[in-house]
Amino acid sequence: MSRMARTLQLLFQGRTVSEIGADLGMRGEAVEAMIDHLVREGYLSSIQCGGCGFCTGGCSCKTEQRMFALTPKGDA
Repeated sequence: MSRMARTLQLLFQGRTVSEIGADLGMRGEAVEAMIDHLVREGYLSSIQCGGCGFCTGGCSCKTEQRMFALTPKGDA
């Protein structure tokens, strides 16, 4: 599995940038750059918090956190 595919998988599981970096053996900055690339390429879309129950954060998230949703292209 490619790093991009694994990153998508881990994001979908609700993993943090730090956790993804540890899993892939990458620094956080590199993971952030990959996420930005996935957004630009249409695999992810940036979303705003929709309130409790909207995401895997289970109301434990902070509003300053970046959140993403898989697009149909990213789910393929």
